Amino acid sequence: EDAPASVSRYALDDLADLDCLPYDAVHFDNDLGQQKVFQAVKIIQEETDGQVYCRIHMPAPFTAAAGLIAPEKLLRATRKQKDELNALLSRVLVI
Repeated sequence: EDAPASVSRYALDDLADLDCLPYDAVHFDNDLGQQKVFQAVKIIQEETDGQVYCRIHMPAPFTAAAGLIAPEKLLRATRKQKDELNALLSRVLVI
């Protein structure tokens, strides 16, 4: 109960299954949670005339990808499935 959050089952079993996930659901334009956090930071900065520094943590593509597929499979893909890994990293890249 007090342990850190962990993944019990990864969303992807294989990199061949990339198209089965709804990547658009977590895009900023569609994710109300991300929008609320962004607005909250904006309000804090405006209300404090920029005297309070706020930072939003967004995982880098490799970290985000490791949340979708087992890390050992992700690392193995760096050698054996480079094209598929690049496709996954492109999809989780937040621009």
